[in-house]
Amino acid sequence: MIKWVDIVAPELREIHRHWCELRGPRLMPHLGVYNAFSPVTSADSTVSAVLPGGDAEPVFRFVGREVRMLFPQCEAGRAFSKVSHLTTRGTIVNVFHGVRHARQPDCRRGVVRLGDRSLPFEQLVLPFANDQIRVCLIHSCFAVWS
Repeated sequence: MIKWVDIVAPELREIHRHWCELRGPRLMPHLGVYNAFSPVTSADSTVSAVLPGGDAEPVFRFVGREVRMLFPQCEAGRAFSKVSHLTTRGTIVNVFHGVRHARQPDCRRGVVRLGDRSLPFEQLVLPFANDQIRVCLIHSCFAVWS
């Protein structure tokens, strides 16, 4: 069954459409097409994470400049368990775990506070799987309204 995803931001709709075109018969894109997918997204507003199997811990593979400004605890190479800030865990880490287990994309909206400003955002989270249909990489894109 395919989950219906409610996306407001036009740029995230286009990214989701491209992800859907890469799905193939398993309803989830293979890791092998990730390099064809990633140029469609803006590097500044994306986060990707590697979710290895076994005892290895999930880590951030890439964190864009805009995302680092919103969520300073996110940085490339940082393990998920090292993220102690509750907002960051709720917005990124927990969402990634949920998408990993559901093996379906997700889209959420929220607000992040930067000093005295509140910035609404929309987040699209997309899984990529290996040959055994296990989610090994998650790519997340943000649209932030100022």
